[in-house]
Amino acid sequence: MNAIRLKINEIFYSLQGEGANAGMPAIFIRFAGCNLKCDFCDTRHEDYKMYSIEEVIKKIKVFDCKNIIWTGGEPTLQLTDEVLIHFKEYYHCIETNGTNKVPSLINYVVCSPKVKRNLLTNFKNGVNELRYPIKEGDILPCISKIPQAKHYYISPIDANRRNINYCIKLIKENPQWKLSLQMHKILKIR
Repeated sequence: MNAIRLKINEIFYSLQGEGANAGMPAIFIRFAGCNLKCDFCDTRHEDYKMYSIEEVIKKIKVFDCKNIIWTGGEPTLQLTDEVLIHFKEYYHCIETNGTNKVPSLINYVVCSPKVKRNLLTNFKNGVNELRYPIKEGDILPCISKIPQAKHYYISPIDANRRNINYCIKLIKENPQWKLSLQMHKILKIR
């Protein structure tokens, strides 16, 4: 069918744990590999399997769900419209660091930037959701200087009380932002 091979860390079915779609059932396809080296990344990039598109389709067909969250790592290093065309019957969400263009067949874009604001040039038409990872002492970006989004979230990098309190303080000072906790970690689900 297709010679494309994808480096995938894991495929699983769960609930979206953060952002505007929190609680939504979804099939998570987590790519291995990233162009950044964030010390708080929860993907084990060295653990992966090479999948053909046919193998991915076979693996996800067992789930009674039509939502896919393409995540990573950085999915835009491998995910293209040429891949997505094989998954036409699904609703596609992507979680990206914002350093590369997102395929046009994606339905919902979450940009979680880990780079300087002036490098976020791939979103001239905006995104659905901007979710900034924040730790105590980080400076919140000015909304007028980042890509336009329907939802602006800050998410504590570590869900310790100090980071959460710091994020709450930032939101109270900047009410256009909302808090996004990683519910899946709190509930101890994948």
